[in-house]
Amino acid sequence: MTDPTPYHWILTLSAPYGSGKITATNTGTINALPGQTRESAYEAIYAYCVEREPRLGNANVVFFALERNAL
Repeated sequence: MTDPTPYHWILTLSAPYGSGKITATNTGTINALPGQTRESAYEAIYAYCVEREPRLGNANVVFFALERNAL
């Protein structure tokens, strides 16, 4: 079995809130398992960010980056 590969991610979300909007940028790492897709990683990251800030539940993605963490 292959070990998970760590990836660094950045996700900026923006959503209407009251008479304005709320925008938040989050960053972290995710360990991608062999065979995991970029889409499934994105969905897990999005869900994590919304869990941290529920007002972003219907947010638009402003920026998303996912790259191997090793230099």
